Amino acid sequence: MEKEVDIFSASTTIFAHYYFSGNNKIRNLIHKTKNNDEDRLHAIWNASLDLTFPTLVSQKLLRDKIVPVFVTADENLSLIFDSMKMKFMVANKTEAALPPFLEVDYTRTNWTQAELQEINNYYDRIMERRRYKFVFNNFDQEEVINRMRILCFNLEKELKNSF
Repeated sequence: MEKEVDIFSASTTIFAHYYFSGNNKIRNLIHKTKNNDEDRLHAIWNASLDLTFPTLVSQKLLRDKIVPVFVTADENLSLIFDSMKMKFMVANKTEAALPPFLEVDYTRTNWTQAELQEINNYYDRIMERRRYKFVFNNFDQEEVINRMRILCFNLEKELKNSF
């Protein structure tokens, strides 16, 4: 996602941490009812909305100086969002001094300390490449959405060709 769509989302990254560290319960976030291509795509789409929508809404609320509160009955989604803590530095009692910092807790994943360090080194390299993009507001949301549409179309085509 970071290279193809130009986004690096904490919620999807945390989901991937749980998913690939062997947490079988987190896989239930992708709810599929039937075993066909259309249902698989729909289940993945719904899970991606569950992971992305709270972040998008939070960004809008924060711009309007409203503190968002996330509530869900889904234990897996709650685990993901509970693993994130956002920290702000405020200037003049109302203005954000810097973009918010996100503190992420991976202690409930099944990675070893050495694996987490290796993953963290990889993330550091990504963040180094991306850090000026948001400092200078070089973020075009329409362009990101367009790249996501292209990626979704190509993945859907690839999935249909694989069955």
